[in-house]
Amino acid sequence: MSKKLLGRRLLAFFTLFACCVTSACKREDRSTGSASGTPNAPLSIKRGLLIASGLGGIGGFPHSNSVEALRCNYHRGFRWFEVDLAPTAEGELVCFHKGDEKLARLSDRIWNLRIADVEGKKFGDRFPIVRFSRLLDEADRVGDVVLVLDTEGRSKKMEEAVSRTLGNRLKRPTRVIFQAYRENDLERIAPLSKELGAGLLLNLSQMDADDAKVDELVKKNSFLGVVTNAERFTPWLAERLHASQLPILVQTINEHRDIVNLARAGADGFYTDRYVPYDTIATDPTVVMDCGETKPSRAELHTWTERDLKYQADYRLPGCAKRKSGGVELGDCEEGAMLRSTPLAVPAAQMLHVEVEAEAIDTAVSFWLEFVQKKEPKAVRPHEVISLKPKERRALKFDIHLPQGSPGIEARLGLLSKKDFLALHRLVVFQGEKDPDASAISPSEPRDAGD
Repeated sequence: MSKKLLGRRLLAFFTLFACCVTSACKREDRSTGSASGTPNAPLSIKRGLLIASGLGGIGGFPHSNSVEALRCNYHRGFRWFEVDLAPTAEGELVCFHKGDEKLARLSDRIWNLRIADVEGKKFGDRFPIVRFSRLLDEADRVGDVVLVLDTEGRSKKMEEAVSRTLGNRLKRPTRVIFQAYRENDLERIAPLSKELGAGLLLNLSQMDADDAKVDELVKKNSFLGVVTNAERFTPWLAERLHASQLPILVQTINEHRDIVNLARAGADGFYTDRYVPYDTIATDPTVVMDCGETKPSRAELHTWTERDLKYQADYRLPGCAKRKSGGVELGDCEEGAMLRSTPLAVPAAQMLHVEVEAEAIDTAVSFWLEFVQKKEPKAVRPHEVISLKPKERRALKFDIHLPQGSPGIEARLGLLSKKDFLALHRLVVFQGEKDPDASAISPSEPRDAGD
């Protein structure tokens, strides 16, 4: 055989081999169960799946179930979303987490209200409550979305509302997955999921079933996977499900160490309010900031910019202090007892702002306030005594100038005598651009924190 003929045959072989590999890869891609591609392609769960619970966190809210949350978390890389659904009085499905009525300023439980009383109201005064049909339209628009429906159980009213909303959407791009919460749900939801072309998950959150019972249900039904919380999850349940080629998902997990521990024990995926993998952050750091922002907010930099009494980690309390819903109460304190903030570093040429709100409970009270530097304790503002009349409540704001900055400023507050009783509603120390107006405590001369 000539070298030329051999070369042609080798070229033809490798060309045919490459075509076969490409074709196989394309077939494999179509079977992964992503939401993209043919709407009727079978869904499946890949190991490492993250599902944005309540459409994912946004603006500090874990489950706004808003269109804005869908857009925001889609940008963060999520493609699977759990959405909380609730029917109104007339059976209209809205995206809403039952129990959050106060956050949306609703006058009653959502199932007692008509759609006209609900639609347009804002969750957390920011995110409009929308119909499920509106969310489906938005999911179709962004594309490549899977919606996992959280109905917190099944009812005839809920089933009719879901069936009515999804009945004419079989050929739409957004994929839908039902969750069965109890064994008797399966008699109705399994046929409905087949009729509507939806997937089905077994959610154990409301089911008192041991591993053997779960295994029995798995073998009788065509589930995409089983969902459990961290308390119900065990490596042995995971192993049992894996033997049936079924993944197990854990809800709702937000911390990296928990995800690592559960994944090590066999968890295949997670529902989460806010977790974003580091490789996603490394590619685009803005995914961990408020949506649409390119710089972190003061709240997101809280650890480095602020000490707020409402956060337990920010202040160490003496034994004579008790946390209340409205702040901290101090009374019957021994000499030397004091409330102390953890040190706050302040950059050079930055201003330190202080806001205090205190109240004398029944009798007149005197308390002292000072600010010292962590190293070689040195006052950056003189020890000052503030006196309040019986039941007087006073708000104080002032600034401390630190031209050379400080490696750490500590706020300290205590009572002048053991007989004093004080309700401290607010004590915030922060550095940054905000510049509160000076108030009742006269500002000290500018001081240098030194080294």
